[in-house]
Amino acid sequence: MRSTIAGAAALGLAACASGPAYEGPSGNLNVDLDGNGRWSIDCRAETARGRTARARQQARGSRDFGKVFLDDVVTARCEYDAGDASLRVQVTDEGLSCPFGSHEEECVGVFEANASGSFELTAR
Repeated sequence: MRSTIAGAAALGLAACASGPAYEGPSGNLNVDLDGNGRWSIDCRAETARGRTARARQQARGSRDFGKVFLDDVVTARCEYDAGDASLRVQVTDEGLSCPFGSHEEECVGVFEANASGSFELTAR
């Protein structure tokens, strides 16, 4: 009898744990990258399901393009290293805040050569 009650309790907890962890707004992290040289970006996000997701891109040559995409994002933090030339970063999803200012026309940040740092995005 105890094992039946314990089993039922465990099933109940599992059902609660699989439900949505967050019911507020979320968006897709969609970042386009364009640069020369050896740039890199590493993004980590918390999703609406309560999970941590990660996407990375790294350029190795002269002119290189990249894309980072994660869906159902609540918050995200991206760390970048522009390398030996400038790096252009564009956020194209309007479900997330623009870390570079207004989202009226386009959300773009340009980082100078040898710059490194991070930016954060939140669902709105």
